[in-house]
Amino acid sequence: MIGMAQTWLLLRRLRAHVRARPETLAALRDDLLRRAVAHAAAHVPFYRRFWAERGFRPAGFRGLLDLERIPIVNSATIRSAAQAGELLVDGCRPAACTYLDSSGSSGNPTRIWKGPREERVRRAVGLRIWFEHGFRWRDVTAQFQILPGPGLLLQKLGISRKIWISTAAPLAVQRAQFLSVAADIVVGTPTALRALCHSLRETGAKPARPRVVFAAGELLDAATRRLVSATLGVLPVAIYGQTEVGYLAWQCECREAFHLNADTHLVETRNQHGPAAPAELGRLVVTDLRCRTMPFLRYDTGDLAVAARGACPCGRTLPTLASVEGRAGGAFTLASGAIITPRRLVDTLATAVAPEGYRIEQRAPGEFRLVFSAQVGEPQRAAAVATLRELLGEVRLETATVASWPADGTGKTHAVSSVVPLALVGAAP
Repeated sequence: MIGMAQTWLLLRRLRAHVRARPETLAALRDDLLRRAVAHAAAHVPFYRRFWAERGFRPAGFRGLLDLERIPIVNSATIRSAAQAGELLVDGCRPAACTYLDSSGSSGNPTRIWKGPREERVRRAVGLRIWFEHGFRWRDVTAQFQILPGPGLLLQKLGISRKIWISTAAPLAVQRAQFLSVAADIVVGTPTALRALCHSLRETGAKPARPRVVFAAGELLDAATRRLVSATLGVLPVAIYGQTEVGYLAWQCECREAFHLNADTHLVETRNQHGPAAPAELGRLVVTDLRCRTMPFLRYDTGDLAVAARGACPCGRTLPTLASVEGRAGGAFTLASGAIITPRRLVDTLATAVAPEGYRIEQRAPGEFRLVFSAQVGEPQRAAAVATLRELLGEVRLETATVASWPADGTGKTHAVSSVVPLALVGAAP
């Protein structure tokens, strides 16, 4: 009960920040950053070693003014430190923590430990997103996930009831469960939502219209957005986050820009020379301002986004990203230097084939391999190849077909990848 009360109090503070004055948010972020750096320097072995090796001295750190002094850490280094136990706070007792495993879609899965403090922040941030979209405690939620989450006290009391629908179950079972729930809120990855909507349309089932659909866990492409809207009667809301650092950003009722959770995370959009300019493509570097058990400070997430162009017309004052563009490891670099982001490629190919119907890899500069699943018909393949050639220009394009994709345990769609290093120098998407 004490933890529930603490979460509720934090939620109230976070909701007040949604329309706070920019200078108020800036002062809060500055204070939280100072505290996070001081904590990591004093209590986390990895940062003591990593920062000393790179000449960063936390003594006298001046907050946001000194942000550029903090070395950026990449995912491989973080993964190695986590596996060695160096990223955990001194004296951490795993028995008192919960954990999440990263999907491993960009490497080996990493176990992320969360203490009670981090769990409260995660729940409060998630609830803020829901409340901003009209959530009510009497609402029933249908959540599509491979494994069910923990049962919370309120849910056991019938408040904010949640029905877990396993994406590992046959589609017919998922569809039947969903139809029986008549959910007010629907949550799932775009892959899970696509599968559900296709199943509903193929069988002619008419579900009760939910009030909100949240799409999280992977890139929400334009075709999936249209499919969900046409099938469930509501335009989905994209939520952006990562297992390592939690919820980072979300769309409001405008369904355009992503509002950053700037009171819990410091999110930078960067090219190879520094901060990206407005409307420019960059890599996302994240500092979790409130995490203490396994801190992530100036962590290069490996994701791409377009820096904000301006304020959102909804009136919320949280800073924004113009768009989230997918993994840097899925972006294509053309001979001209142009960059094709995963979002742009998937949205372009959507006129011909759905993301689960193909996988495309850039194998070398000017060399690509496009693989279709056997379920994709010849007209769709021809249209996809023609569309891809128009997008990529004069390149070598090899095609192939497979019976099915091997299961990887993530429940996500991995349509795009590249082995060519990405150079972001003032790039536009």
